[in-house]
Amino acid sequence: MKKMVLTLSLILVIALVGCVQEESIELLVPGNFKVVDDIVSFNEVDNATGYRIEVLNQETLKVKKYLVDNNQDLKGLNFEPGNYLIKIQAISNKANYKDSEFSGEIMYQVEDDSLVSLIEGILLTDNTKVKMFGRYFYNEREKQQYFYFTASGFEVKFIGTKLIMNLVTGINSSEKVPYVVVFIDGEEDPTKGETHALDNGINEIIIDGLSEDIHTIKVLKRSESTDSKTSIKSLETDGYFIENEPYKERKIEVIAASSSAGYGNLISNGVGDKTTANSDGLRSFATLTAKYLDAEINIFSASGWAVKKSPWHGNSNIPNKYDYVDVESSIRWSFNNYVPDIYVVNLGTNDWSYINTLSNSSERQEALENFINAYVDFIVKLHNLNKDASIIIVYGLMNETNIFEATNDVYQVIKDDYSEIDIHILQLPKANLSDGMGAGSHPGLVTHEKAALLLSSKIAEIKNWSID
Repeated sequence: MKKMVLTLSLILVIALVGCVQEESIELLVPGNFKVVDDIVSFNEVDNATGYRIEVLNQETLKVKKYLVDNNQDLKGLNFEPGNYLIKIQAISNKANYKDSEFSGEIMYQVEDDSLVSLIEGILLTDNTKVKMFGRYFYNEREKQQYFYFTASGFEVKFIGTKLIMNLVTGINSSEKVPYVVVFIDGEEDPTKGETHALDNGINEIIIDGLSEDIHTIKVLKRSESTDSKTSIKSLETDGYFIENEPYKERKIEVIAASSSAGYGNLISNGVGDKTTANSDGLRSFATLTAKYLDAEINIFSASGWAVKKSPWHGNSNIPNKYDYVDVESSIRWSFNNYVPDIYVVNLGTNDWSYINTLSNSSERQEALENFINAYVDFIVKLHNLNKDASIIIVYGLMNETNIFEATNDVYQVIKDDYSEIDIHILQLPKANLSDGMGAGSHPGLVTHEKAALLLSSKIAEIKNWSID
Protein backbone atom coordinates (compact mmCIF):
# COMPACT_ATOMS: atom_id res chain seq x y z
CA MET A 1 0.00 0.00 0.00
CA LYS A 2 2.82 2.33 0.95
CA LYS A 3 4.57 1.47 -2.28
CA MET A 4 1.41 2.36 -4.28
CA VAL A 5 1.14 5.80 -2.58
CA LEU A 6 4.74 6.60 -3.43
CA THR A 7 4.15 5.64 -7.04
CA LEU A 8 1.11 7.89 -7.30
CA SER A 9 3.00 10.78 -5.70
CA LEU A 10 5.84 10.38 -8.15
CA ILE A 11 3.42 10.45 -11.11
CA LEU A 12 1.83 13.64 -9.73
CA VAL A 13 5.20 15.37 -9.33
CA ILE A 14 6.20 14.46 -12.88
CA ALA A 15 2.89 15.81 -14.17
CA LEU A 16 3.35 19.09 -12.29
CA VAL A 17 6.89 19.48 -13.58
CA GLY A 18 5.57 18.87 -17.11
CA CYS A 19 2.98 21.58 -16.69
CA VAL A 20 5.64 24.04 -15.57
CA GLN A 21 7.87 23.15 -18.49
CA GLU A 22 5.02 23.55 -21.02
CA GLU A 23 3.97 27.12 -19.88
CA SER A 24 4.76 29.51 -22.85
CA ILE A 25 6.72 32.72 -22.59
CA GLU A 26 5.01 35.75 -24.18
CA LEU A 27 7.21 37.72 -26.55
CA LEU A 28 7.90 41.38 -25.96
CA VAL A 29 6.00 43.95 -28.01
CA PRO A 30 8.27 45.39 -30.75
CA GLY A 31 9.40 48.85 -29.68
CA ASN A 32 10.09 51.99 -31.67
CA PHE A 33 7.40 51.05 -34.22
CA LYS A 34 7.03 53.64 -37.00
CA VAL A 35 6.36 54.13 -40.70
CA VAL A 36 8.43 56.76 -42.48
CA ASP A 37 8.11 57.30 -46.25
CA ASP A 38 6.18 54.02 -46.46
CA ILE A 39 9.02 52.07 -44.76
CA VAL A 40 7.97 50.16 -41.63
CA SER A 41 10.62 49.75 -38.93
CA PHE A 42 10.73 48.50 -35.33
CA ASN A 43 13.02 46.99 -32.70
CA GLU A 44 13.30 43.29 -33.31
CA VAL A 45 12.39 40.93 -30.44
CA ASP A 46 14.43 37.96 -29.17
CA ASN A 47 12.94 34.57 -30.10
CA ALA A 48 10.47 36.13 -32.57
CA THR A 49 10.26 34.32 -35.88
CA GLY A 50 8.16 36.97 -37.60
CA TYR A 51 6.07 40.11 -37.25
CA ARG A 52 2.46 40.80 -38.03
CA ILE A 53 0.71 44.14 -38.56
CA GLU A 54 -3.00 44.74 -38.18
CA VAL A 55 -4.33 47.48 -40.44
CA LEU A 56 -7.61 49.35 -39.94
CA ASN A 57 -8.98 51.34 -42.88
CA GLN A 58 -10.49 54.39 -41.17
CA GLU A 59 -12.97 54.97 -43.97
CA THR A 60 -14.30 51.43 -44.51
CA LEU A 61 -13.46 50.14 -40.97
CA LYS A 62 -12.18 46.94 -42.56
CA VAL A 63 -9.29 45.20 -40.76
CA LYS A 64 -6.58 43.19 -42.47
CA LYS A 65 -3.42 41.48 -41.19
CA TYR A 66 -0.09 41.14 -42.97
CA LEU A 67 3.27 39.54 -42.21
CA VAL A 68 6.06 42.08 -42.55
CA ASP A 69 9.83 42.33 -42.26
CA ASN A 70 11.79 45.10 -40.64
CA ASN A 71 12.44 47.99 -43.08
CA GLN A 72 9.87 46.70 -45.56
CA ASP A 73 8.28 49.07 -48.06
CA LEU A 74 4.54 48.98 -47.43
CA LYS A 75 3.84 50.11 -50.99
CA GLY A 76 4.32 46.48 -51.94
CA LEU A 77 1.15 45.60 -50.03
CA ASN A 78 -0.89 47.71 -52.50
CA PHE A 79 -3.03 49.63 -50.03
CA GLU A 80 -5.81 51.73 -51.52
CA PRO A 81 -5.35 55.49 -51.03
CA GLY A 82 -6.67 56.54 -47.62
CA ASN A 83 -5.92 56.80 -43.90
CA TYR A 84 -5.04 53.75 -41.82
CA LEU A 85 -4.31 52.83 -38.19
CA ILE A 86 -1.57 50.21 -37.87
CA LYS A 87 -0.30 48.18 -34.91
CA ILE A 88 2.32 45.43 -34.75
CA GLN A 89 3.00 42.23 -32.81
CA ALA A 90 5.92 39.81 -32.64
CA ILE A 91 5.11 36.19 -33.47
CA SER A 92 7.00 32.93 -32.88
CA ASN A 93 6.70 29.30 -33.86
CA LYS A 94 9.24 28.21 -31.28
CA ALA A 95 8.22 25.86 -28.49
CA ASN A 96 7.44 27.55 -25.17
CA TYR A 97 6.97 31.03 -26.78
CA LYS A 98 3.78 32.79 -27.71
CA ASP A 99 2.95 35.87 -29.75
CA SER A 100 3.22 39.28 -28.16
CA GLU A 101 0.39 41.69 -27.57
CA PHE A 102 -0.15 44.30 -30.31
CA SER A 103 1.58 47.63 -29.99
CA GLY A 104 -0.19 50.93 -29.82
CA GLU A 105 -1.66 52.22 -33.11
CA ILE A 106 0.10 54.65 -35.39
CA MET A 107 -1.35 56.63 -38.32
CA TYR A 108 -0.39 55.68 -41.88
CA GLN A 109 -1.59 57.69 -44.87
CA VAL A 110 -1.50 56.30 -48.39
CA GLU A 111 -1.57 59.10 -50.94
CA ASP A 112 -3.09 58.79 -54.37
CA ASP A 113 -0.16 59.09 -56.79
CA SER A 114 -2.52 60.58 -59.36
CA LEU A 115 -3.27 63.57 -57.09
CA VAL A 116 -1.24 66.62 -58.06
CA SER A 117 -0.86 69.81 -56.05
CA LEU A 118 1.85 71.43 -58.22
CA ILE A 119 1.61 71.71 -61.99
CA GLU A 120 4.78 72.80 -63.74
CA GLY A 121 6.96 71.72 -66.62
CA ILE A 122 5.49 69.10 -68.93
CA LEU A 123 2.45 68.72 -66.64
CA LEU A 124 1.27 72.08 -68.01
CA THR A 125 0.43 70.24 -71.25
CA ASP A 126 -2.07 67.92 -69.51
CA ASN A 127 -5.28 69.37 -70.90
CA THR A 128 -7.38 67.36 -68.44
CA LYS A 129 -5.82 69.38 -65.62
CA VAL A 130 -4.98 72.65 -67.41
CA LYS A 131 -7.72 73.42 -69.93
CA MET A 132 -6.33 75.84 -72.50
CA PHE A 133 -8.26 78.45 -74.46
CA GLY A 134 -7.14 80.11 -77.68
CA ARG A 135 -3.88 79.23 -79.36
CA TYR A 136 -1.09 77.97 -77.12
CA PHE A 137 2.35 76.38 -77.24
CA TYR A 138 4.55 74.63 -74.66
CA ASN A 139 8.15 75.84 -74.79
CA GLU A 140 10.25 72.84 -73.68
CA ARG A 141 13.40 74.89 -73.13
CA GLU A 142 11.68 77.46 -70.93
CA LYS A 143 9.22 74.91 -69.48
CA GLN A 144 6.39 77.38 -69.94
CA GLN A 145 2.97 77.14 -71.58
CA TYR A 146 2.41 80.19 -73.79
CA PHE A 147 -1.02 81.60 -74.60
CA TYR A 148 -1.28 84.32 -77.20
CA PHE A 149 -4.36 86.07 -78.55
CA THR A 150 -7.18 87.96 -76.87
CA ALA A 151 -9.44 85.70 -74.77
CA SER A 152 -6.77 83.01 -74.66
CA GLY A 153 -5.86 81.53 -71.29
CA PHE A 154 -6.53 78.52 -69.12
CA GLU A 155 -8.78 76.97 -66.50
CA VAL A 156 -8.05 74.63 -63.59
CA LYS A 157 -10.30 72.75 -61.19
CA PHE A 158 -9.14 71.77 -57.72
CA ILE A 159 -10.10 70.86 -54.19
CA GLY A 160 -8.51 73.30 -51.75
CA THR A 161 -8.61 76.84 -50.41
CA LYS A 162 -5.85 78.48 -52.42
CA LEU A 163 -4.37 78.73 -55.91
CA ILE A 164 -0.94 80.21 -56.61
CA MET A 165 -0.27 81.08 -60.26
CA ASN A 166 3.10 82.12 -61.64
CA LEU A 167 2.55 83.91 -64.95
CA VAL A 168 5.32 85.32 -67.11
CA THR A 169 5.58 88.17 -69.57
CA GLY A 170 8.53 89.77 -71.33
CA ILE A 171 9.83 93.31 -71.25
CA ASN A 172 6.93 95.52 -72.26
CA SER A 173 6.48 99.27 -72.48
CA SER A 174 3.92 100.80 -70.13
CA GLU A 175 1.26 101.08 -72.82
CA LYS A 176 1.66 97.40 -73.74
CA VAL A 177 1.53 95.77 -70.30
CA PRO A 178 -0.65 92.65 -70.61
CA TYR A 179 -3.82 92.38 -68.57
CA VAL A 180 -5.46 89.14 -67.48
CA VAL A 181 -8.78 88.61 -65.74
CA VAL A 182 -9.31 85.88 -63.12
CA PHE A 183 -12.77 84.31 -62.99
CA ILE A 184 -13.68 82.30 -59.88
CA ASP A 185 -16.20 79.46 -59.71
CA GLY A 186 -18.10 80.02 -62.93
CA GLU A 187 -18.14 83.81 -63.00
CA GLU A 188 -18.19 85.02 -66.63
CA ASP A 189 -18.61 88.79 -66.31
CA PRO A 190 -15.18 90.41 -66.85
CA THR A 191 -16.27 93.41 -64.76
CA LYS A 192 -16.68 91.04 -61.78
CA GLY A 193 -13.45 89.14 -62.27
CA GLU A 194 -10.10 90.11 -60.74
CA THR A 195 -8.05 92.14 -63.22
CA HIS A 196 -4.26 91.91 -63.00
CA ALA A 197 -1.64 93.87 -64.93
CA LEU A 198 1.46 91.70 -65.41
CA ASP A 199 4.85 93.21 -64.69
CA ASN A 200 7.97 92.19 -66.59
CA GLY A 201 9.17 88.75 -65.54
CA ILE A 202 7.38 86.32 -63.22
CA ASN A 203 4.12 87.45 -61.62
CA GLU A 204 2.71 85.56 -58.63
CA ILE A 205 -1.07 85.78 -58.43
CA ILE A 206 -2.62 84.26 -55.30
CA ILE A 207 -6.30 83.44 -54.98
CA ASP A 208 -6.96 82.39 -51.37
CA GLY A 209 -9.56 82.42 -48.62
CA LEU A 210 -11.71 79.96 -50.56
CA SER A 211 -13.85 77.37 -48.79
CA GLU A 212 -12.47 73.83 -48.49
CA ASP A 213 -14.35 72.65 -51.55
CA ILE A 214 -14.21 72.16 -55.32
CA HIS A 215 -13.27 75.35 -57.19
CA THR A 216 -12.65 76.40 -60.77
CA ILE A 217 -10.35 79.27 -61.68
CA LYS A 218 -10.29 80.59 -65.24
CA VAL A 219 -7.70 83.12 -66.40
CA LEU A 220 -8.23 84.94 -69.70
CA LYS A 221 -6.05 87.51 -71.42
CA ARG A 222 -7.89 90.70 -72.28
CA SER A 223 -4.95 92.19 -74.23
CA GLU A 224 -3.77 91.18 -77.71
CA SER A 225 -0.72 89.13 -78.61
CA THR A 226 1.06 91.82 -80.61
CA ASP A 227 1.27 93.97 -77.48
CA SER A 228 2.83 91.36 -75.22
CA LYS A 229 3.47 87.64 -74.80
CA THR A 230 2.22 85.69 -71.78
CA SER A 231 2.88 82.22 -70.39
CA ILE A 232 2.25 79.93 -67.42
CA LYS A 233 5.26 78.98 -65.31
CA SER A 234 3.50 77.01 -62.56
CA LEU A 235 0.18 76.43 -60.80
CA GLU A 236 -0.07 75.26 -57.20
CA THR A 237 -2.85 74.59 -54.71
CA ASP A 238 -2.91 73.68 -51.03
CA GLY A 239 -5.18 70.77 -52.01
CA TYR A 240 -5.01 68.92 -55.29
CA PHE A 241 -6.06 69.41 -58.88
CA ILE A 242 -8.89 67.37 -60.38
CA GLU A 243 -10.05 66.78 -63.92
CA ASN A 244 -11.65 69.73 -65.67
CA GLU A 245 -15.09 69.81 -67.19
CA PRO A 246 -15.17 69.16 -70.96
CA TYR A 247 -15.24 72.05 -73.42
CA LYS A 248 -18.57 73.47 -74.49
CA GLU A 249 -20.15 71.81 -77.51
CA ARG A 250 -20.47 74.99 -79.57
CA LYS A 251 -17.29 76.49 -80.96
CA ILE A 252 -16.72 79.82 -82.70
CA GLU A 253 -13.54 81.17 -84.25
CA VAL A 254 -13.15 84.88 -84.96
CA ILE A 255 -10.48 85.98 -87.43
CA ALA A 256 -10.11 89.72 -87.39
CA ALA A 257 -7.98 92.78 -86.69
CA SER A 258 -8.18 95.37 -83.93
CA SER A 259 -11.88 95.53 -83.08
CA SER A 260 -12.15 91.89 -81.95
CA ALA A 261 -9.27 92.62 -79.56
CA GLY A 262 -11.22 95.47 -77.94
CA TYR A 263 -8.91 98.16 -79.29
CA GLY A 264 -9.31 101.20 -77.00
CA ASN A 265 -12.93 100.27 -76.22
CA LEU A 266 -12.80 101.52 -72.62
CA ILE A 267 -12.49 105.08 -73.93
CA SER A 268 -15.92 106.63 -74.45
CA ASN A 269 -15.21 110.00 -76.08
CA GLY A 270 -12.80 108.94 -78.83
CA VAL A 271 -10.00 110.97 -77.27
CA GLY A 272 -6.64 109.39 -76.49
CA ASP A 273 -4.33 106.72 -77.86
CA LYS A 274 -4.94 103.03 -77.45
CA THR A 275 -3.16 101.25 -74.59
CA THR A 276 -3.65 97.86 -72.98
CA ALA A 277 -5.09 99.69 -69.97
CA ASN A 278 -7.96 101.13 -72.03
CA SER A 279 -8.56 98.00 -74.15
CA ASP A 280 -10.63 95.05 -73.02
CA GLY A 281 -10.96 92.24 -75.54
CA LEU A 282 -13.16 90.31 -73.12
CA ARG A 283 -15.82 92.96 -73.74
CA SER A 284 -15.48 92.98 -77.51
CA PHE A 285 -18.20 91.89 -79.93
CA ALA A 286 -16.34 88.59 -80.48
CA THR A 287 -16.27 87.42 -76.87
CA LEU A 288 -19.74 88.78 -76.13
CA THR A 289 -21.14 86.82 -79.08
CA ALA A 290 -19.65 83.61 -77.69
CA LYS A 291 -21.09 84.42 -74.27
CA TYR A 292 -24.61 84.95 -75.63
CA LEU A 293 -24.42 81.66 -77.54
CA ASP A 294 -22.78 79.75 -74.67
CA ALA A 295 -19.94 78.81 -77.00
CA GLU A 296 -16.19 78.49 -76.81
CA ILE A 297 -14.29 81.29 -78.54
CA ASN A 298 -10.95 81.20 -80.32
CA ILE A 299 -9.69 84.54 -81.61
CA PHE A 300 -6.98 85.04 -84.23
CA SER A 301 -6.52 88.77 -84.51
CA ALA A 302 -3.94 91.52 -84.66
CA SER A 303 -4.36 95.28 -84.82
CA GLY A 304 -3.28 96.80 -88.12
CA TRP A 305 -3.13 93.49 -90.01
CA ALA A 306 -4.77 92.97 -93.38
CA VAL A 307 -6.04 90.31 -95.76
CA LYS A 308 -3.51 91.33 -98.41
CA LYS A 309 -1.47 94.38 -97.42
CA SER A 310 -1.53 97.09 -94.77
CA PRO A 311 0.53 100.29 -94.39
CA TRP A 312 1.91 99.04 -91.05
CA HIS A 313 2.86 95.44 -91.81
CA GLY A 314 3.35 95.37 -95.56
CA ASN A 315 2.84 91.93 -97.07
CA SER A 316 2.77 90.22 -93.67
CA ASN A 317 -0.92 89.47 -93.44
CA ILE A 318 -3.50 87.38 -91.62
CA PRO A 319 -3.77 84.58 -94.24
CA ASN A 320 -0.04 83.89 -94.42
CA LYS A 321 0.29 83.84 -90.63
CA TYR A 322 -2.86 81.85 -89.95
CA ASP A 323 -0.98 78.54 -89.83
CA TYR A 324 1.04 79.63 -86.80
CA VAL A 325 0.37 79.97 -83.08
CA ASP A 326 0.79 83.74 -83.37
CA VAL A 327 1.25 86.36 -86.09
CA GLU A 328 4.77 86.93 -84.78
CA SER A 329 5.68 83.24 -84.49
CA SER A 330 7.14 80.57 -86.76
CA ILE A 331 5.67 77.75 -84.64
CA ARG A 332 2.91 75.92 -86.46
CA TRP A 333 -0.51 75.54 -84.90
CA SER A 334 -2.31 72.19 -84.94
CA PHE A 335 -5.81 72.79 -86.25
CA ASN A 336 -6.94 69.58 -84.55
CA ASN A 337 -6.67 71.45 -81.25
CA TYR A 338 -9.74 73.51 -82.05
CA VAL A 339 -12.37 72.72 -84.67
CA PRO A 340 -15.00 75.49 -84.86
CA ASP A 341 -18.59 75.15 -85.98
CA ILE A 342 -18.44 78.58 -87.58
CA TYR A 343 -15.78 81.08 -88.62
CA VAL A 344 -16.46 84.80 -88.21
CA VAL A 345 -14.15 86.78 -90.48
CA ASN A 346 -13.89 90.55 -90.00
CA LEU A 347 -11.13 91.92 -92.23
CA GLY A 348 -10.62 94.70 -94.75
CA THR A 349 -10.25 97.94 -92.80
CA ASN A 350 -6.47 97.80 -92.83
CA ASP A 351 -6.41 96.83 -96.49
CA TRP A 352 -8.32 100.01 -97.25
CA SER A 353 -5.86 102.01 -95.16
CA TYR A 354 -3.14 100.79 -97.53
CA ILE A 355 -5.21 101.19 -100.70
CA ASN A 356 -6.03 104.76 -99.71
CA THR A 357 -2.32 105.63 -99.75
CA LEU A 358 -2.01 104.79 -103.45
CA SER A 359 -1.64 107.76 -105.74
CA ASN A 360 -3.96 106.95 -108.65
CA SER A 361 -7.22 105.18 -109.34
CA SER A 362 -5.73 102.36 -111.43
CA GLU A 363 -3.40 101.39 -108.61
CA ARG A 364 -6.27 101.49 -106.15
CA GLN A 365 -8.42 99.36 -108.46
CA GLU A 366 -5.66 96.79 -108.84
CA ALA A 367 -5.15 96.73 -105.07
CA LEU A 368 -8.91 96.23 -104.55
CA GLU A 369 -8.86 93.29 -106.96
CA ASN A 370 -5.88 91.83 -105.12
CA PHE A 371 -7.80 92.26 -101.87
CA ILE A 372 -10.83 90.44 -103.26
CA ASN A 373 -8.73 87.57 -104.61
CA ALA A 374 -6.77 87.20 -101.38
CA TYR A 375 -9.97 87.26 -99.31
CA VAL A 376 -11.61 84.61 -101.52
CA ASP A 377 -8.50 82.43 -101.32
CA PHE A 378 -8.53 82.71 -97.53
CA ILE A 379 -12.20 81.75 -97.26
CA VAL A 380 -11.52 78.72 -99.46
CA LYS A 381 -8.56 77.81 -97.27
CA LEU A 382 -10.75 77.89 -94.15
CA HIS A 383 -13.28 75.66 -95.85
CA ASN A 384 -10.60 73.17 -96.88
CA LEU A 385 -9.35 73.05 -93.30
CA ASN A 386 -12.82 72.40 -91.90
CA LYS A 387 -15.40 71.47 -94.50
CA ASP A 388 -18.24 71.11 -91.99
CA ALA A 389 -17.97 74.67 -90.70
CA SER A 390 -20.06 77.64 -91.74
CA ILE A 391 -18.34 80.94 -92.57
CA ILE A 392 -19.74 84.42 -92.04
CA ILE A 393 -18.06 87.59 -93.29
CA VAL A 394 -18.82 90.63 -91.14
CA TYR A 395 -17.94 94.25 -91.83
CA GLY A 396 -18.89 97.82 -91.00
CA LEU A 397 -17.70 98.28 -87.41
CA MET A 398 -14.99 100.73 -88.52
CA ASN A 399 -17.32 102.41 -91.04
CA GLU A 400 -14.92 101.37 -93.80
CA THR A 401 -17.44 102.33 -96.49
CA ASN A 402 -14.87 102.49 -99.30
CA ILE A 403 -14.34 98.73 -99.08
CA PHE A 404 -17.95 97.66 -98.44
CA GLU A 405 -18.56 96.88 -102.11
CA ALA A 406 -15.37 94.85 -102.45
CA THR A 407 -16.24 92.90 -99.30
CA ASN A 408 -19.66 92.06 -100.71
CA ASP A 409 -17.92 91.03 -103.95
CA VAL A 410 -15.93 88.47 -101.93
CA TYR A 411 -19.17 87.02 -100.61
CA GLN A 412 -20.71 86.90 -104.07
CA VAL A 413 -17.70 85.17 -105.65
CA ILE A 414 -17.84 82.48 -102.96
CA LYS A 415 -21.59 82.16 -103.37
CA ASP A 416 -21.36 81.82 -107.15
CA ASP A 417 -18.18 79.79 -107.58
CA TYR A 418 -17.98 77.67 -104.42
CA SER A 419 -21.45 76.29 -103.79
CA GLU A 420 -20.01 73.73 -101.35
CA ILE A 421 -19.12 76.51 -98.90
CA ASP A 422 -21.80 77.56 -96.40
CA ILE A 423 -21.06 81.29 -96.69
CA HIS A 424 -22.93 84.20 -95.11
CA ILE A 425 -22.42 87.95 -94.74
CA LEU A 426 -23.53 90.52 -92.16
CA GLN A 427 -23.05 94.27 -91.80
CA LEU A 428 -22.42 95.30 -88.19
CA PRO A 429 -23.30 98.66 -86.60
CA LYS A 430 -20.60 101.29 -87.04
CA ALA A 431 -18.59 103.02 -84.34
CA ASN A 432 -20.11 106.38 -83.46
CA LEU A 433 -19.82 109.11 -80.84
CA SER A 434 -23.42 108.84 -79.66
CA ASP A 435 -22.74 105.29 -78.47
CA GLY A 436 -19.32 106.24 -77.15
CA MET A 437 -16.29 106.13 -79.43
CA GLY A 438 -13.18 104.18 -78.54
CA ALA A 439 -9.59 105.07 -79.37
CA GLY A 440 -8.67 105.75 -82.99
CA SER A 441 -12.29 105.78 -84.23
CA HIS A 442 -12.81 102.23 -82.98
CA PRO A 443 -16.11 101.08 -81.49
CA GLY A 444 -16.81 101.66 -77.82
CA LEU A 445 -18.49 99.27 -75.41
CA VAL A 446 -22.06 100.08 -76.49
CA THR A 447 -21.32 99.44 -80.15
CA HIS A 448 -19.59 96.18 -79.30
CA GLU A 449 -22.69 95.16 -77.39
CA LYS A 450 -24.98 96.00 -80.30
CA ALA A 451 -22.73 94.16 -82.74
CA ALA A 452 -22.66 91.08 -80.51
CA LEU A 453 -26.45 90.95 -80.24
CA LEU A 454 -26.82 91.22 -84.00
CA LEU A 455 -24.08 88.68 -84.73
CA SER A 456 -25.22 86.13 -82.14
CA SER A 457 -28.74 86.30 -83.57
CA LYS A 458 -27.39 85.68 -87.08
CA ILE A 459 -25.21 82.76 -85.97
CA ALA A 460 -28.11 81.24 -84.04
CA GLU A 461 -30.14 81.39 -87.24
CA ILE A 462 -27.36 79.84 -89.34
CA LYS A 463 -26.53 77.03 -86.89
CA ASN A 464 -30.01 76.58 -85.39
CA TRP A 465 -28.67 77.42 -81.94
CA SER A 466 -30.57 78.90 -79.04
CA ILE A 467 -29.46 82.18 -77.45
CA ASP A 468 -29.02 82.63 -73.70
